[in-house]
Amino acid sequence: MSFFTDWLKGLDDKMRKQKRRIILFIDQCPAHPPDTNFLKNITVKFFPANCTRKLQPLDLGVIKSLKQHYRKLLVKTAIASLDHGDSKNMKIDILQAMNFIMMAWQNVLQKTIKNCCALGGFLTPADVNPIENAESDHFLPP
Repeated sequence: MSFFTDWLKGLDDKMRKQKRRIILFIDQCPAHPPDTNFLKNITVKFFPANCTRKLQPLDLGVIKSLKQHYRKLLVKTAIASLDHGDSKNMKIDILQAMNFIMMAWQNVLQKTIKNCCALGGFLTPADVNPIENAESDHFLPP
């Protein structure tokens, strides 16, 4: 059994305990189980093949925003090392990288995620506040 299938079963159990039913959109990745009839509280809908870059919110700008925040942390760390005359010790270890990813994720704006969901067609125009969009420091991708 795959890691993803185990995760799905755990999420399904959590939704059952909360008396919730959800729909989950996933791509056609080979690791995703083609048969999801074992799920009781989750309805899985698969994206059509080769269209994830046009539909998935993560591919529509969320990952880009995360990467921008991560790179900003890397540059700040490098500059701080240079300022302290420690140019030989500018490498980061895996734990630091994981902490940077966590901090970068915390800096991804909710409105960025909302805008990307709207681009993927998961929200109606009425669900997106145009004033909020105008204030966003993250542009909408084309």
